[in-house]
Amino acid sequence: VSKNHLQAADLNSVYTTVSGNSGTWSNLVLQVVSATVDEVDTTTSTTLTNTSVSAAITTSSSSNKILINVSFTSGSDSSENNIMGFGLRRDTTDIGLSTTASGNKKNVITGPGKTGNNFLGSCSITHLDSPSATSEVDYYLTFLARSGYTTHINKTGSDSNNNYTYRGSSTITLTEIAG
Repeated sequence: VSKNHLQAADLNSVYTTVSGNSGTWSNLVLQVVSATVDEVDTTTSTTLTNTSVSAAITTSSSSNKILINVSFTSGSDSSENNIMGFGLRRDTTDIGLSTTASGNKKNVITGPGKTGNNFLGSCSITHLDSPSATSEVDYYLTFLARSGYTTHINKTGSDSNNNYTYRGSSTITLTEIAG
């Protein structure tokens, strides 16, 4: 056991020593990684693109899971005609997306609907992932815009110097849970 960090093997040892039981714990929080970002991201892409809202975690066992919580702010240009979409990506693989879109529709996790030029909306995503890895894994919030429009992270579309125009911040938290 090191200062401010317990590893899975250490927790199993403590469990066995204290309780007299053998085996491993499950559903136990092993580590938490969190990042708050106030950097502005902008896209005109109609396919999901990585944002700067990201964090990396290295799991201690391939059977462990990662609980992903993202709270973010988004804005749009073009007075109420853009429809933004958001998702999650593990390294280069999209995760948690709907699988029901067909034709020209897009699979995303969430989107605030139509937005206006001074709109700064708040969204959140929660997803339980099974990365099956013990190497470092990178998680990203992803975003897209309707064709011909622009989507922003952490700012309104107009971003004018007015008292009704805001900048926001976004947070991603990764929690490793013993499998």
